[in-house]
Amino acid sequence: MLNSLLLLLKSNPLVAGGAGMAVVGWVLMQARALPLQAWRTVKAQFSTSMTIYSEDSLFRMVDLWLARHPSAKYARRFAVAEWHDSQDKDEYALTPGAGLHLLREGMRFFLVSRHVESEKSTSNDFSRQRKQTIEITTFGRSKRPLNELLDRIKTIQEDHNTIPIYLWTSYEYSLIDRRLKRPMDTVYARETIKKALVDDLMRFLGEREWYAERAVPYRRGYLLEGPPGTGKTTLIQAIASLLERPIYVINPSAIENDNQLQKALNSAGSNIVVIEDIDSVKATEERDQPVRKRTPRGQPPGPIGEASKSGITLSGLLNAIDGIGARDGRILFITSNHPDTLDPALIRPGRIDMRLHLAHSEIEEASAMFSRFYPKGDLQAFQTEIAAALPLPAAELQNRLLSRKRD
Repeated sequence: MLNSLLLLLKSNPLVAGGAGMAVVGWVLMQARALPLQAWRTVKAQFSTSMTIYSEDSLFRMVDLWLARHPSAKYARRFAVAEWHDSQDKDEYALTPGAGLHLLREGMRFFLVSRHVESEKSTSNDFSRQRKQTIEITTFGRSKRPLNELLDRIKTIQEDHNTIPIYLWTSYEYSLIDRRLKRPMDTVYARETIKKALVDDLMRFLGEREWYAERAVPYRRGYLLEGPPGTGKTTLIQAIASLLERPIYVINPSAIENDNQLQKALNSAGSNIVVIEDIDSVKATEERDQPVRKRTPRGQPPGPIGEASKSGITLSGLLNAIDGIGARDGRILFITSNHPDTLDPALIRPGRIDMRLHLAHSEIEEASAMFSRFYPKGDLQAFQTEIAAALPLPAAELQNRLLSRKRD
């Protein structure tokens, strides 16, 4: 057969030329791949790298570190980094964009590779979300340079006077705002309530080893209950300011299923997680019972075990809070306007460790708010004026005081 092939090549110049071109193309293709293969081999054997994904809470700090790095000015492809400054303004800077970038940190060089992938969000707004990864590589097999770099990156802050607020958007958290830190004395609730909460949190944060020695899950849950406008959200912001931790907000209506709820809770790490108005959540499954599809009266029920294809179930909510997959270190705040409607299993110890009732403001809270708004005002006259209207929600009391400023 080989002889026949050789005879064919000799007798037909066109076939011989085509075969020759194919051989040359194959050789060139292999030669072209050699540098890439060699680079991969060198990288695998003689370098160390770390990858940060856009859904990681550290990603924004890395992005800001890149934007502020002196070596970033030598890049040729840029993205835009945004942050919030102490004057309540948005600031922007160019940050190394998609591709490879070489940065020098101290006496060591780091190769930074950013990859941007655009994909359609699964949320109802049909917006396109940009998923990104940043890979940082350095020469050597020790991970110490990367750990030291992480320590420097974690000191990057947009503003020491603000706290970030993240909102779960179907598959990851998005930064929606940075709020100025709120002192605890700007929360106009009962002093006993505020003190009890702060004391409990400080004790919890100092007992991690105590929990570990006794094999107790290290997490804490709080239920803030009371009428609308009594300062439940404000109190959470003040706590986040005191602890200098970001707030991760979960809107139950944006959760598509139980697995997504578990991911949302765990993705917040050991930070403050807030589920507001938990009494408005309509779980699609009854706990510890088969599920029947609801049908109008007089019609046969749906098949047993048929749960809703979307939305969270009560058992999923309970397992996400303290099931086997629940993450340690989390501080969970749940707010409710109607706590009497909540399932007892949701508010039992282990899921909710402390219940705090925020009531309408009385004369003590009203006086404190007036004195802060108008430090030179006539407090006694205000007390006489407002006494007949009390008790009032803190939000309504605040609106009345703001109206005085406009008058």
